[in-house]
Amino acid sequence: AQVYFDALRVIFAKLAPEFNFQGRKVKENNRNYNAADEINALLNYGYAILVSEIKKIANNYGLDLEIGFLHEITQSRTPLVYDIQELFRWLIDYSIVQLLEESKLRKSEFITTENNHIRLRENTAKLLIGKIRNNFNCKVPYKKKNFTYQNILYDNVQQLANFISGKKKDFEFVVPKLEIN
Repeated sequence: AQVYFDALRVIFAKLAPEFNFQGRKVKENNRNYNAADEINALLNYGYAILVSEIKKIANNYGLDLEIGFLHEITQSRTPLVYDIQELFRWLIDYSIVQLLEESKLRKSEFITTENNHIRLRENTAKLLIGKIRNNFNCKVPYKKKNFTYQNILYDNVQQLANFISGKKKDFEFVVPKLEIN
């Protein structure tokens, strides 16, 4: 994760140096909930959308979100959601890169709370939601057909549920690469 976010830091520094993105950790609680800069605010919002979608799908298949494979099991956390999120996180990051490339966001398009945490203004949130929606609805080759990333997410979670319930003897998470022009 550190190598990945170090690479993202370089990209964000070129696209939006005024936002001063240093990484994902914040000093006050070593978690990412309270964004100290605009990039982290965008990441938090985008990841929250992804987490919400994964929770909805996993709950639909009756999966226990508190039992994961990669992330630590801790009280009031959902490690299975975070495990699945890792497969699609890059789509959120890519959406933010696109947004920064296309719209040149300014600091005025964010809100600073009384605790100096950064939040998105409504219009900024709508722009990000639009990018995320477009990328998740992008069709890519998957299982010899064209599927959206949204449907691929559903299929991967369904395969996991079938494996856990014993309906299938094995499974493999597959997320096709996006062709970036």
